[in-house]
Amino acid sequence: ILRADRGGPETGEGTEGSDVQISSTKAKRWSRSARVAVPRHEVAIYAPGGGTYYDGRMRRSGGGEWQMILLGRGLAAHRRRVAHIVHRHSDPLASPDPDLTLVHRALYSGDRPLIGPVLEGIRAWRALWSADGSIVIVSDQSPVTAVGALFARLRRRRFVYASMNNSNFTEARSNRAYTALYRLGLRRADVIVVQSQDQVALAQEALPSLRRVVHIPSFAEIPPDATERSEPTAFLWIGRVVSYKQPLCYVELARATPEARFTMVAVRQGRSSDELEALRAAARDVPNLELLDPLPHAELMDLVERAVAVVNTSTTEGMPNVF
Repeated sequence: ILRADRGGPETGEGTEGSDVQISSTKAKRWSRSARVAVPRHEVAIYAPGGGTYYDGRMRRSGGGEWQMILLGRGLAAHRRRVAHIVHRHSDPLASPDPDLTLVHRALYSGDRPLIGPVLEGIRAWRALWSADGSIVIVSDQSPVTAVGALFARLRRRRFVYASMNNSNFTEARSNRAYTALYRLGLRRADVIVVQSQDQVALAQEALPSLRRVVHIPSFAEIPPDATERSEPTAFLWIGRVVSYKQPLCYVELARATPEARFTMVAVRQGRSSDELEALRAAARDVPNLELLDPLPHAELMDLVERAVAVVNTSTTEGMPNVF
């Protein structure tokens, strides 16, 4: 550094016109610090649930994760160096683009009493350190938002929070400490990106001290032109089996309309299978309803192409990716 700046020896001693006197040891230490401070990637995306999309499947992932997949791929296509932090299920996933790096972290462990939240914080920090982006994007309604904000502040990075649902600003978890840490992370964000004007209002109402809220509409892949419109075959519901999406309402719709066909792609939420089993039990005596397991993205889009209509029964949403 000193040779480049002053044109003299490494120690800087005796350099004509220099007012810098520094030892060789300190110069090397500062040089190492400067190298560490240079980010490895331009953008680091923390949305670990989206990793299953890279192998063509959809396990325990939702629309928010798909948005982050599209964001990462889009930036990489424009030759931006991107790191996407994903859960490691078994074998490491392969990146679809040379400018997109997949950083693996262990599966979620926050449900374990006492030690779980600590482990989550440590694993999130390690993953963010490995990804090390000039811009850190977090899409996670949990204390990890605060971890991302702290990491960005200490490493002098920019921190962006990406909202994926109205509930990001309207719902509070039963654990007050979790909610407090999550909202602290929101307040420390340089920018909060939301999907709709409704979310702009919700964010500003919930947290008036937010620095900056920006509306960027949800984006989607451009499908190939259809050569011929397929004959519609059935109504279609796609989503995670969680209470606020009200999947049983769709079962009742099919039961009340026996002259029509209905297809349902149900994705289990987390490790619990109770709600999925209740859905399967309710669907057994509805002959015009076909209940499917999660499918690869291409097959889902084929179902959409052949749908009479796409049905949504949720009580709250951001902008449904299925739409």
